[in-house]
Amino acid sequence: MWVSEFWLGGRLVGRAFYSPPSVGQGRLHFEGRTLSAAYGLRDGVQVGYLVEYDWDGKTVSFAEPYVRGLQHGWTKQFDPRGRLLMSSPFVRGTGTDFYCHDDGELSEETQWVNGRPIFARIWEDRTSVCSESHFDAGTRHGVWRHWTNGELDSNTKFYVRDEEVSKERYLEVAARDPTVPPYRPEEDSPVRPFPARFLELRRRIQRRREGKKG
Repeated sequence: MWVSEFWLGGRLVGRAFYSPPSVGQGRLHFEGRTLSAAYGLRDGVQVGYLVEYDWDGKTVSFAEPYVRGLQHGWTKQFDPRGRLLMSSPFVRGTGTDFYCHDDGELSEETQWVNGRPIFARIWEDRTSVCSESHFDAGTRHGVWRHWTNGELDSNTKFYVRDEEVSKERYLEVAARDPTVPPYRPEEDSPVRPFPARFLELRRRIQRRREGKKG
């Protein structure tokens, strides 16, 4: 990964990231690089949009607004043709990121609070997931599950503040620490209710495409 920095009046105001040049091009051949992401900075924290680009370095795939280092406003994901796929609201780093496949179907969701993740899922389809992860203040905290072809993997992990513990130890701590997500045996099944919020946001985008308000 190549990085360019932008300075104004002696202050760092932005960075741009590029993929390496293609095979056969010189390592310092700038024109061989492809722009992958860029963001602005003010007093050392992100401001404005973090923009991520598709493989061609020209088509925007994501645009995420930042205020004082935290996501604030509507994040946007675009398909390879530049059409809006998903848009999610954030308020000072709190909100849910929904990541879609190019056809608009949900692939991943991540819940954030104050700029740090608290929960993440990867969806298999509209009825089941293939992984779930819990966090606290950005560190692993809770049950981490993964499924293969609908079967729970044997390496389910239990974390307490980023330390992996046995299932027995996890249950002991969870019984007295309300911050530890409870272990529920029924959640060993990958079946989950599809997020209504995602469907609501998709309908909002569809109404915009049809020229309707709201």
